[in-house]
Amino acid sequence: MRESATAYIQRSVPVAFFLLLLSQIRNSGRQPTGRRWTDEDKVLALSIYNKSHRLYDFLATFISLPTKETLNKHIRKAAFRPGINQAVTEMLAKKARTMTEEEKQCVLIFDEISLQKGLNYAGHADTVVGYVDLGEEGRSPEIASQGLVFMLKGVYNSWKMPIAYYLTSKVDAATLTKLLPRIINSCEMAGMKIRVVVADGAPPNRSAFKRLGATLDNPFIHHNGRRIYVMTDPVHLLKAPRNNLLTHNFESNGSVIEWKHIKDFYEVDRKNPARIAPKITDTHINPGQSRMRVNLAAQVFSSSVAAGLFTLARFNVLPPAAKETANLCLKLDQLFDSFNGTKVDPTPATSRKKYRCALSHGSPHLQLWAEIKLWLNSLKFKRTKNNVHISRLPFQEGWTWTINATEMLWKDLRDEGYTYLPTRSLNQDPIENLFASVRYNCGNSRTPKAEQLEPALLTSLVNMLNRRSTNKNCETDDSSFLADLNLLLTSQGEQGAEADDMDVDEARENIAIDEDDPMQELSEENLAMEEDTAINNSTLSLSSNQGNAQIAGAALRKLTARIQNCTTCMGALTVSTENMCPTLHSTIGLKDEMRSVYMYPTQLMCTITGTVMQTGRDVLPTLLPFPKVLHNFMEKCSSKTKFHLLPFCSSHQDFANKFLLRYLCKVTLQNTEGDESFLRIRRHP
Repeated sequence: MRESATAYIQRSVPVAFFLLLLSQIRNSGRQPTGRRWTDEDKVLALSIYNKSHRLYDFLATFISLPTKETLNKHIRKAAFRPGINQAVTEMLAKKARTMTEEEKQCVLIFDEISLQKGLNYAGHADTVVGYVDLGEEGRSPEIASQGLVFMLKGVYNSWKMPIAYYLTSKVDAATLTKLLPRIINSCEMAGMKIRVVVADGAPPNRSAFKRLGATLDNPFIHHNGRRIYVMTDPVHLLKAPRNNLLTHNFESNGSVIEWKHIKDFYEVDRKNPARIAPKITDTHINPGQSRMRVNLAAQVFSSSVAAGLFTLARFNVLPPAAKETANLCLKLDQLFDSFNGTKVDPTPATSRKKYRCALSHGSPHLQLWAEIKLWLNSLKFKRTKNNVHISRLPFQEGWTWTINATEMLWKDLRDEGYTYLPTRSLNQDPIENLFASVRYNCGNSRTPKAEQLEPALLTSLVNMLNRRSTNKNCETDDSSFLADLNLLLTSQGEQGAEADDMDVDEARENIAIDEDDPMQELSEENLAMEEDTAINNSTLSLSSNQGNAQIAGAALRKLTARIQNCTTCMGALTVSTENMCPTLHSTIGLKDEMRSVYMYPTQLMCTITGTVMQTGRDVLPTLLPFPKVLHNFMEKCSSKTKFHLLPFCSSHQDFANKFLLRYLCKVTLQNTEGDESFLRIRRHP
């Protein structure tokens, strides 16, 4: 039977394109108000908007896309605030009820992503985003420069799920010591069984593990009567000896291991028409700013480079000591392969990649690791600059610790009846891929803004859009998210309920823009700027009389529509251009067509506006780092500003006073948090 056109197209094109095509067919010929969108349509549209709002506006000129208001309603259903995400843990608990014991076995991984320093007011949460925020541990006035993300990953099954994140300036061991047990407990209560915690080799991570009771010989912490092993990411451990070899000489078996041997091999090999190690380039030999790229270290410490070094040393092209350098490359290649296996013995025992398999009974891992630990312990070091001898380097303990933890974990799993351990599940690749996805959703920025992290994490939970930037520092993992954004959006978690006021523009800029937004009013109509442009501080200074007049006039114009153009109220608060105060006469060069709709406030209205602005300068520095910023600021202003003197009629007095108080406080807050001089004060208190 001939397949339908729809089935053929679905089979022939990417999922995202097929969904987009279906949405165009479904809404063809409909008026904008009559268009209907599935959840998948909205998620796809949101991912495009997060990539570039200008691109979204351009595409909307010739294809049908959900309006920003539609996306607003969709994004309101989900939230991912700093701390443990309750909606995620609730979903984990639901999933755990249908999972087998093998599927529940998981790894907890955590790492940091660099963030741009800066402050932005998030209207949906009434909070200034950009300060250090440790969720359950509270906030501090320090500006955040990193996002600390925790993720679960299945040991035997290809699933992963971010469960918590925090905004930090510098993660210390004391903070991690508090966070780790809380996160482990939350995941375990949801039904998951964490077997190992994996982090990079940063000193705070190692120190936190030791504070929690782990040691080199006993690399585990106790939780509810059982062991949870802690270890360093093997991928990071591969970079460490390469970076050390750039600045140190290693000594082993009486021979000196030098980076110069690898460099000399490359100079010889690059001249050959048929190369031994064709992947090695100048960047591998002089990594410079690329020292953190794992693939460069993996390609240097490879069997092909080892073979080349052995060959050139044998024919006296390189000194005999180059054989020991070749031995180092070979051992690290085998060691890395042993932590990169997924299947049980996928290659013959004679293969040079025989270690790239899962750990199982009869696999060569344990014998290799015993030899590697002896070899690591025998290494000695000397700085190349001053010939100072060093007894040990951190990567020795890191590799030994990781091997010990994996051996003990395998013994526990074997005692529980498991027949193999896929060692590739014991690395941080999933979280590195998540960071690549986050950066992609933030316009491919290497350092996203703090306020972009939450919406970027949410957007990254979409399975069909999980493949992201190729500029990532790891291999693509085969894991999929245990729950995607659509499940989060339908979750009834507490955090989702708190996001009722979240706006799609906040998801990109985290500035609350709604129908009452003073910033939008001023920029669109009074300053003739683009719709997403905030007040220009150079034009609209907080201490400027003209600025006060402009804000007061915009506030009155907003208020007019809400009090049914009450002539009594507006007549008492506005003046004609002929009777306007001289200091307000040059109101920022309004265009002629704007003068007919602009409202000129009285001196009293301008004075009250100025009082609110000045109050903001006085009290906001102490309010911004903490929750309920606007709420607390309004309380301060209501006690200092004499709104009751404004001559509203009795019918509108109460409503108008509250409206103006909120409006003026919102303008002040949004203008102050973007003031560079203010930010400098906050960064250097």
